[in-house]
Amino acid sequence: MFDISWMNPAGGSCNKDSLQRENETLKRQIQELLTLDETGFFIELDSLLRAILKKALILCKAESSFFSLAGKDPSELDVRISNVILEEKMEKIRTQFKAEYPRWQETEAAIITIEDFILLPLVRRHRILGLIGLKLTSNAPDNICEILPILASQAAA
Repeated sequence: MFDISWMNPAGGSCNKDSLQRENETLKRQIQELLTLDETGFFIELDSLLRAILKKALILCKAESSFFSLAGKDPSELDVRISNVILEEKMEKIRTQFKAEYPRWQETEAAIITIEDFILLPLVRRHRILGLIGLKLTSNAPDNICEILPILASQAAA
C-alpha cells in the first residue's frame, strides 16, 4: 500500500466559523470538479488533456504537473504534457512508476506517491488510461484526499 498519511490533516478545530468556511470551500471545489464535464467538446486530444491538467493545477494549487497516457505497456509513462518539470526528474518518476506498477495494479490504489509527486491513476473499467502527476504546495486544500479521487474519476470519464 502507498503511504499518503502526509496528506491527511492532523486534527483541527470544529468551531462554527471554520465549518462554514470548509462548507463554502467544498461547494466551490465540487463546482470546479463538475465543470470538468465542460471539457467534452474538445476534438483534439492534447487540448482536452491541457484543459483537464489546468483544472487540476488550479483546484489542487499544485506547483508543477504532468499528464501521461497509457500505451500498450501501461507501466511505461507516455508524458504528453508537463509543466515545470525537469527531464531528469521526469525520468526518475518514470523509472519508479515502472517498478511500482505491478504493486499498484494489485491494489488499484486511488493515489500513488513517487518522489515529491502524487500520481492520480485514471482508471476506467479496471484499465489504466493515464496518469495526472501533481506536485502539491503548502497551499493545497486541507481536503485534498477527498478531491483527488473525484478529480481522477472525472478526468477518466
